[in-house]
Amino acid sequence: NIFFSNGGNNVRNDVWLSLKTTLNAGRIAGFWKDFNFYYEYLAPKFFTQYDNENYREYWTTNAHSVGAGGKIPINVSKNFRHGIGVELGYFWMKGNITNIGGGTVDWDGINFNFEYFAGVPSCRYPFELFVNLGIYHNFSTNLRFFTRYPNYNDINIGKTHMSVSLGIRYNLLNTAFDN
Repeated sequence: NIFFSNGGNNVRNDVWLSLKTTLNAGRIAGFWKDFNFYYEYLAPKFFTQYDNENYREYWTTNAHSVGAGGKIPINVSKNFRHGIGVELGYFWMKGNITNIGGGTVDWDGINFNFEYFAGVPSCRYPFELFVNLGIYHNFSTNLRFFTRYPNYNDINIGKTHMSVSLGIRYNLLNTAFDN
């Protein structure tokens, strides 16, 4: 994952890993078989850098997201399956400057995920590849980094931020243990 939206001149991020688990509630409840609930843990790698300075502050940030959504298959055959997925959820994020007290970030809001997925729906290869566009938004509070650096105590970078993710999904329901 990586945020690619407004980071201002002083906040940047590097690529980070996330872990997402999904419960296929549609199959369990007997309706829309691709409806799901999800939980995602993200660990964004933010750093703040200041004008005309080579000094960087790295942030330890933890974010969580929960929500619901579903997949809409475009094509399903014995050898190939692909489609789009949409999810709506709630996220919260907290962080501080790594190994230094005094810097904080605390933000929450809604998130919307739109993805394209493709895979082979068989017991032999129960994997899907996906590309996801995530939108993180808070209607009333901006994402703000409170640093301890003079003249940059409050770096305000706005209410809406986007991320892009590339990943592999392992589908337990398509394993050899599925009935």
